[in-house]
Amino acid sequence: RRRAFTLIELLVVIAIIAILAAILFPVFARAREKARQNTCLNNQRQIAIAISMYVQDNSEKFFKDPVSQAWANYLREYNGPGIYDCPTLTGDGTNAAPEYGFNSNLFGKSLGKVTMPTQAILTVDLAKKYFKENFSISAATAADGVDARHNRSFIAATVDGSVKSVTVPEGKTTTDVLY
Repeated sequence: RRRAFTLIELLVVIAIIAILAAILFPVFARAREKARQNTCLNNQRQIAIAISMYVQDNSEKFFKDPVSQAWANYLREYNGPGIYDCPTLTGDGTNAAPEYGFNSNLFGKSLGKVTMPTQAILTVDLAKKYFKENFSISAATAADGVDARHNRSFIAATVDGSVKSVTVPEGKTTTDVLY
């Protein structure tokens, strides 16, 4: 006589597998987003290096406000278009349409006039709402212009070239952690 699984045993095994899947899928999603966040961090580090080279080549001054074009157009000869693409978003950021915002307070400013380069934001994850005109962000637009798209955190590069991930705690806004 052959022994087979009963329907109840089969349903119990399926239920256990479903419970394990429900537990593990969010963990895998967070891990995948962490990998994307690391790519984004590396992208902004490369952008900060390119901006630093531009500033050194142009009398220690940041580029002028491009008005209706993206700020990243100034950096075409310093890096490729692929680093302006955040893997969490659209997947098609370029020099002409970067997915990172530049601090508009730095347009045309001399590097020597930046009083706290370790705290002055250079680039940051830009909200889609600001994917237009010069793709920049200012203190006035920071509240809804910074996008905490990486597991409730955003990537920010500062004028001194450092790049970090900033987590926005529950109940707080990006403005609360920026200032």
